[in-house]
Amino acid sequence: MIDREILEKKKRLQKVRNVLKEISGITVLGIYENQYIPEFDGIFERLSKLGYYSPDKIPENSINFKSEDNVIYRWIIDSMKLENGMTVYLLCCDVWVKISFLDVCTAVKDIWNVIGGFTIITEDLTVLKECGSDSRDEYNYLYDEYDLTVR
Repeated sequence: MIDREILEKKKRLQKVRNVLKEISGITVLGIYENQYIPEFDGIFERLSKLGYYSPDKIPENSINFKSEDNVIYRWIIDSMKLENGMTVYLLCCDVWVKISFLDVCTAVKDIWNVIGGFTIITEDLTVLKECGSDSRDEYNYLYDEYDLTVR
């Protein structure tokens, strides 16, 4: 690896660490940018088969952009079925981070405001869940869920 690539990797990891410092209510269990996760093999290829990139995919749930912040946070928690003590993989700046929720309400608020929507994979790597804005709907935040056990 050349010096420039090493520097870019270090910058990317530092960006992830800086973002994670702004998120309360979680414990970071691992940052997986440098480490290969065999269980993630083929996940994004499977997502393509499941309609992840399709503009015709119908979301599981939606909420209006103009909803009050606390209503949006509760919608995220309920849609994603998040609980204190739950462990997930969070996509943060294109890097997977394994986290555990200490205070799910605080964590969701911070993740939403710092990252601007989020993508998680359940700890058992069977479901990808995603909340955020999307070109499929210009008035609502969307919640999508994908069964990763489908091959």
